[in-house]
Amino acid sequence: MAHFPDFSALLQECLVGVSRRELAGRAERLSAHYRAGGASAAVVRDHHDGLAYALVRMPATFAAVSRVMRMLAEETDFDPKTMLDLACGPGTASFAAALQWPRLQERILVDQNGALLGVARTLNQASATGAVGAIRYLQQRLETTSQLPAADLVIMSYALVEMAPAQIPTLVGSLWQLSAGRLILVEPGTPLGFGRIRLARDVLIAAGARIHFPCPHEAPCPMQEPNWCHFAQRLPRSRDHLALKAANVPFEDEKYSYLVAGRERPTKAIEGRVLRVVKRDRASVHLELCTPTGLARRVVSRRAAGAEFGRWKKLVGGDGFVAGNGTPDG
Repeated sequence: MAHFPDFSALLQECLVGVSRRELAGRAERLSAHYRAGGASAAVVRDHHDGLAYALVRMPATFAAVSRVMRMLAEETDFDPKTMLDLACGPGTASFAAALQWPRLQERILVDQNGALLGVARTLNQASATGAVGAIRYLQQRLETTSQLPAADLVIMSYALVEMAPAQIPTLVGSLWQLSAGRLILVEPGTPLGFGRIRLARDVLIAAGARIHFPCPHEAPCPMQEPNWCHFAQRLPRSRDHLALKAANVPFEDEKYSYLVAGRERPTKAIEGRVLRVVKRDRASVHLELCTPTGLARRVVSRRAAGAEFGRWKKLVGGDGFVAGNGTPDG
């Protein structure tokens, strides 16, 4: 299981004088609202709501966004100096970027919800990430993104799913214009979330963007209903997280769909992206891949892989696949 920061510990100093019972009640109200398809602006109304949201959702969304950023850093030489975090919420993506790219010189966090921006500011002030470059906090709507400066890294996570499909092409076009390097979109790994990512992908390709992740091609998406493209990141649950979610399993698997686009072709070609590991045993690994020619299944045997078989057995959904040199990528 990957290691991620304990956000509940980071938030402890913000919770002085806050009733845990009250926080649990707010967390349950938030969870019920999101399960019903509600948007954050309607339910996160003050600083305590923002803290409850951060405790309940930030560990999982941070895990997903961090995985995407880590893959981008490992498979490319991308090293951004400026960042725009749009619909930033409690600053999850900005926090992850500061840990992944500590040479960032400027981060601009934008959200229409002042309570969530306040939590983002509090988190940065309470952690080492607050010292990573200059930070600006802007309370404004996404419709005004065209007024923002371009940045090396533009990211928006868990926001498209709250929008009507008709709004997405214009917004994604604006995000692409702001991106001087890479544009990252992350959404819940649900059919609805993937549908938003797929629509954004079509818009970006039409605008001349190069798709870097997860797709190893820019052909029409081969995924057919009832399937959808999504991945999962496992993360541990802290004691506070378990209590607020009334959970008894010490971990959770955050399912997410995502897209990374750039202005140039990827420098490192892969044969395919692992969608899921169908089966692994002592003799072989069975993989389901997305490839430039469509969906495919590959079997890697211990006999053929030899000493590299141990690496193949560690593959998980989202990893790159390079068969030409007999080794997985990443």
